[in-house]
Amino acid sequence: MPTRESAINYERKLAKYIEKFGFFVIRVPASGSRNKEYKPDIIAIRKNKIIIIEVKDTNGELYINSRQVEGLKKIRETTGAVVLICKKRECCAPEELQETKGGNYKFVKGKNIDTFLE
Repeated sequence: MPTRESAINYERKLAKYIEKFGFFVIRVPASGSRNKEYKPDIIAIRKNKIIIIEVKDTNGELYINSRQVEGLKKIRETTGAVVLICKKRECCAPEELQETKGGNYKFVKGKNIDTFLE
């Protein structure tokens, strides 16, 4: 399991990568903390396009808690943004996750992030 420091470094690298596609990118500090309201890791804005991203820095199996998934769905409803869960540079929408028996979610398969940045 990656350390919080390596996760922050990966979020920064991903933010810089997204900027190369002409987006204004904000990395949200303390996004992973237990604030009352869920906050995503990255917000990317370009003319006529907003992408909200929850970043996971792992190569192994990935499970996402329901709070994060529901938070992304709420943001999408409010803003109309594209919302993604990204395992490294492989990304999917919340609906593409597999719900677990415990009510959380498993990342099964995604698309390369470039698909969403064009």
